[in-house]
Amino acid sequence: MEYLVHIVLAVFMLAIAEQGARTELEVPWAIALLALAPYVIGTYSRVLYLRGKFVVSGWLWRGLHWCAPLLYALAVCVFGWPATIERWTGASTSLLGWPSPGLLLGFAPFVVYQLATIDVRVRHTELDPTVRAATRRFHVRMFASGLVPTAIFAVGAWIVGQNEAWRVNVEHVGLYGMVFVLGSVGAFTLALPWILRASWDTRSLEPGALRSLLEDVSRHARFRHHDLRVWNTGDLLANAAVVGMGPLDRVVLFSDVLLASLSPREVVAVLAHEIGHAKRHHVLIFVAWTGAVFLAGDLVGREFENEWVSGGIVLALFGCWYKLFGWLSRRFELEADLFALRLTRDPVGIVGALESVGGAHSRELDSWRHFSTAKRIAFVERVAVDERVGHALERKLRALTWLGGVLFVLAFGVSAQRLAADLPRDRVIAALALGEWSRAESGAAELAERDLELSNWLSLIVDLSPEQRAEPGIAVVRARTALAAGDAKRALDWLTLEALSGRRETLPVADVLAEYVEVEAEELAAGRLPSFAPLAPRFADAPEAWQAAAREHDAALERSRGSR
Repeated sequence: MEYLVHIVLAVFMLAIAEQGARTELEVPWAIALLALAPYVIGTYSRVLYLRGKFVVSGWLWRGLHWCAPLLYALAVCVFGWPATIERWTGASTSLLGWPSPGLLLGFAPFVVYQLATIDVRVRHTELDPTVRAATRRFHVRMFASGLVPTAIFAVGAWIVGQNEAWRVNVEHVGLYGMVFVLGSVGAFTLALPWILRASWDTRSLEPGALRSLLEDVSRHARFRHHDLRVWNTGDLLANAAVVGMGPLDRVVLFSDVLLASLSPREVVAVLAHEIGHAKRHHVLIFVAWTGAVFLAGDLVGREFENEWVSGGIVLALFGCWYKLFGWLSRRFELEADLFALRLTRDPVGIVGALESVGGAHSRELDSWRHFSTAKRIAFVERVAVDERVGHALERKLRALTWLGGVLFVLAFGVSAQRLAADLPRDRVIAALALGEWSRAESGAAELAERDLELSNWLSLIVDLSPEQRAEPGIAVVRARTALAAGDAKRALDWLTLEALSGRRETLPVADVLAEYVEVEAEELAAGRLPSFAPLAPRFADAPEAWQAAAREHDAALERSRGSR
């Protein structure tokens, strides 16, 4: 889980850099030098520890845990790694567009920093070379299990994006976009067992008495699975998990430590606990609540034009989801313990497993996802003598399950209804983006009457002949012509139409035009003559043709004033 959180933070860092939270520096050698920071921090922490400065040493060691995403933030926000990639390769690291090879390259420093941090933590905690190598492999595999699905999604989306029609329709037709997201989530769910088997070191549990016992328990619980597997962690982790949604791809994983430290009776209790998670559909409930929260956030965010307000709402909802996920997860663990108790009728085996797996470090402390071992044992012991305790928990979780399901259905239904209502307009915009302007005109006849934006775009192309419409770059040419003639608003409309296609080359010019058009209206209303001269520095990197068009625009306004 920790590596997945780090990956999410890295994506967030790249996103805020793209939104403008970055310097103008471009220092690639500093980005490479940052890879040494984990080694410096780890060494200094050890030196302080040996000198008896345990508090400061502990702070540094805990800070090392977050080193990779923080160093990556410096790389993308301070030292200009995205700009360096674009200068070296011409590829974009943008998260707003479709994933590209440049985006994968953009995350390369984060991967290096994370691997360096893993190496440092292993070097300073394990003295035996064999144990050190096994520990390093385990953590690298855990990091890969979070990184590989992200990379596979990015590559898959990049492949889809190579087809212009698919890309444009997913981008501009909200209903198609929803189908794409749901399809991606479904494909990821089906591929997850294979991904984990490939990224983790697992093998099938060998035939024998233990496997036969576990198979018997599964049959008794009417729980079908594809395989029972041993997860080789290098004797680092005592855990078990069920991966996969259906019997054809579902696998049950038992870590090597768990199998080595638990008796067969306790392993049965662990299996029964994991079966409880599957039988009580805990993953689906999490998905329903997650979908409800984020769909609601999207619906609320769309009601506000201010991006900061929308972003604040999304962050607030993410915070609510974080708290809700932890609250539900802790109680789902109790419900799985309850299921195990009813299936095995063996509270001693369950308590023994909890004591062995939990260990001393979690004996009295709650975590984000689990109650403390002591609380879970106390719950099992109370249920063993008073079944009403278990029924009370089930009633509470059943109510929350229904609430999450109803909220998800409502949020999904409202979103789907809005997307369906927007479908005719979205398809017209997709046709405009694909350059199929005649099809867009035929589909927008009624919509344009009540849609100012569509009306503006259609007014641009109405007088173009079929030959002109097929001319490459016609929108950019017409935009420069309009600007030179003194009509900055029409030039901006042409560039906005051009941007629909996904070609981003003229976006900096469009940004300057948008700023100018806003000022132009105020200046003309005050009886003053607007000019591009104050914005000349913003045009410094624009092609000379645009700079010349801006000068001609000012001259055209001067002539129009003189003629009046």
